[in-house]
Amino acid sequence: MSLLLMDIGGSSVKYGVWNQNQLTATASFVTPATWSAMKSAMVQVQTELAQQFTFTGVAISAPGNVKYAEGYIGGLSAIPYLHNFPILKEWEDLFNLPVTMENDANCAGFAEIWQGDGRNQDVVSFLVIGSGLGGANFVDGKLVRGGHGYGGEFGFGQFYDDQDNWSVHGSPVQMADRYNAANGTAVSGKDIFDAAKNGDTVAKEYVENFYQAIAKGIFNISFILDPDMFILGGTITNNPDLVPSVKKHVQAMYDAIDIADMTPTITVGKFGADANLIGAAAVFYGHYPA
Repeated sequence: MSLLLMDIGGSSVKYGVWNQNQLTATASFVTPATWSAMKSAMVQVQTELAQQFTFTGVAISAPGNVKYAEGYIGGLSAIPYLHNFPILKEWEDLFNLPVTMENDANCAGFAEIWQGDGRNQDVVSFLVIGSGLGGANFVDGKLVRGGHGYGGEFGFGQFYDDQDNWSVHGSPVQMADRYNAANGTAVSGKDIFDAAKNGDTVAKEYVENFYQAIAKGIFNISFILDPDMFILGGTITNNPDLVPSVKKHVQAMYDAIDIADMTPTITVGKFGADANLIGAAAVFYGHYPA
């Protein structure tokens, strides 16, 4: 028996099948412009894959403040039509199967807790680095949602005198926006990292500020939650300099206050672009044990 997985993003919807304890049959379609078109595209995927697999349920990763127990998605996202109506019931009726839904960043974290390096860790913070910053916190393998469901929305943290939030300083996308505005260029974050590696002094300053921003957030979270492990996610984790550079800045801050025994592991996620789908499966089996 298999599980149909879907990961809804602003530009595309990825899907796949969890079968025999592995992810298979992955593909995607362009995110539809309307709810009606979204439902049509989803059921078409189900119909096509049902020729190969027998499904016991559907697990969905979605943006926003996902309220599974209440059956709706609150908050905001790039897909407004997903929010603030009984969407879970509509999905259950559409697929005629049990359906679970969870926030996309939480799903990525669940993947690392379920099948990745976060297994058997007491306290884990998962940090997704992209156009902004998000993530999830886990204690004893359980997601810490918080009183209002916003636990892990790290990017709203304000660690700077200029009142900009952490996402402004800790996003490579926003780093590139600032660089381009200051230098009259149109380069990507990757271009800036490459230039820094090749000795460009201006690019090096931006890159070091970025690493320091990530480190500052990790340092602060260390004294709020005291994680055993920080797991970093997002495309930026393909950069081999990310972890050693962040570790260097974090250690410098620990050394400055003379705390030698604060030594959380800082690493990158195991599953990359598949994390949301795998984590959605973990969420489903948490509600419907196999």
